[in-house]
Amino acid sequence: MSQHGLSIYSKVAEVVHNGIWIWPDAWRDLFPVLFQLNHFNLVPNKQDVTLWRTDEGKIMPFSSKLGWEATRSRGQEVAWSKIVWSGCNIPRHSFHCWLIFRRKLWTQDRIQKWNYITSGSMNMMCCLLCQRELESHEHLFFQCSYSSSILDAIKEKSSMKMVPNKWVDIVGWLLPKATSSSLNSVIAKLLIKAAAYFVWQERNYRFFNNQLRPPEVITSIIIDTVRLKLFSFKYKDKPHVRKILEDWKMSSIEIFEET
Repeated sequence: MSQHGLSIYSKVAEVVHNGIWIWPDAWRDLFPVLFQLNHFNLVPNKQDVTLWRTDEGKIMPFSSKLGWEATRSRGQEVAWSKIVWSGCNIPRHSFHCWLIFRRKLWTQDRIQKWNYITSGSMNMMCCLLCQRELESHEHLFFQCSYSSSILDAIKEKSSMKMVPNKWVDIVGWLLPKATSSSLNSVIAKLLIKAAAYFVWQERNYRFFNNQLRPPEVITSIIIDTVRLKLFSFKYKDKPHVRKILEDWKMSSIEIFEET
């Protein structure tokens, strides 16, 4: 470039004259595509901007979001995505819930399979919470007697009282409400994800630190965490909303939208 009077700081105007590209002749064989560019006219005193052409051919101001959306790999959207991700979630709980749906948690059944593949042996270990059955995703959420007792307690604070304590049944109940912004639906999703998160946390406390907490303590932590999140919302002043907030001991705080 320097041989032809150009540098990385050169401007388009230096290689365009009356709308015609004036590339160095020495580049004709090296970069033939440059000599095939369409002619165009520059607009004097107009500020340069970076634009992005979308897959649909639309020209838009460039943003990192557009670049990411154009280059990222995409999979088929799953029905449970709206349960996991929403504007009313607790991020670490949602990420953990995503791992559950993807079956990526290192539960004992997965560890056993890995040990068998690598060493040819299997060390049978039971659930650290109930000390009875083999630990798996299905067992932990929420067929284990320990986690089941936690779920039973927090269901009293939601509209899920009649839902069985099985992950597949819970998901089946949540799916039709996944996009709902009703307070009952939001609370149910927050509670389930918080319960799964803190059950797994308790499992890890026992696995790594040998620290044991009774289910009543975990239940209290879940309810306090969800209540704190609920304080961050604004609500429409309606009788059924006030009743729910009273059940959550939130009626003394002014958290309603202005009318």
